[in-house]
Formats: sequence, structure tokens, C-alpha cells
Amino acid sequence: MKPKDLARYILVMSPLFLGLVVGYTVKIPLSNIQILYLGIPLLAGALLFSALSYRITKFVVGKYGVDKETNPFARASFQRGTGGRDHRRLWIGLLAIACLDYFLAPNVWLFLVGGGFGAMFLDWLNDYLVLKKKAGEGAGMTEQN
Repeated sequence: MKPKDLARYILVMSPLFLGLVVGYTVKIPLSNIQILYLGIPLLAGALLFSALSYRITKFVVGKYGVDKETNPFARASFQRGTGGRDHRRLWIGLLAIACLDYFLAPNVWLFLVGGGFGAMFLDWLNDYLVLKKKAGEGAGMTEQN
């Protein structure tokens, strides 16, 4: 993995780790049902941005090849031809962990889900910007010919 790609990957995942740290240090006075009211839309948003990011990655890999994917996990998954199945398995595992974590520490769960939302949003934004850059490169090459 190139240093630039590693730095981008760390930046994209930083909200997840920040959410975990904040969740263990900050205690908010909310009941469990209030935490659910705040957390479930965040979890749904994270799932939505993850699905959008997966579609962009699938498009980029299909059009430009697997070697153009910067995420090493996605690249390996698409090389094996199991991109969709791996994406579903990842989310089923994450939902199982999220359910367990809610019952163990609801306050931490809320910040962790918020961090997951931020990470998935940044992942989608990164993929969108990469797609836009690739589309610009493709349009630029077409205009020159």
C-alpha cells in the first residue's frame, strides 16, 4: 500500500476510532430509548453510505480494473470475485457486534455508531472523488484525441 493511500485510509477510518474514544470518556444523560432514537438513524445512514460506496467501487473496478482500487481489502475481494458477498458478510458481522455492544454499553454504542457513520460518509466521499477524478481523466483523454 502506498503511503498516500495509507494516509487516506487512516483519515477515512479516524471518525470510528474517535467515536470509540469519546464514547468511553464522555457520559451523556440519555435513557436507552433515547440512545436508540439517535443511534438507529446513524446506523441506517452508515449502511446507506456503505452501499453507495460499494456501488462506486464496483463501477470503478469494472471500468478501470482491479489494480486501480486503492483499498486493499476491496481489491482482494474483487480479485476473488466475492465483492458483494464479502460486503454483506461484513455488515452482518458489524450489525451483530453493534447489537451486542448496545446491550453492554449503550453510551459507547451511540458514539461508535456515530463514528461509523462518519467513517462510511468519508469512505463514500473518497470513492466519489476518485470516481470524479477518473471520469475527468477519461474525458480529458477523449478531448485530446
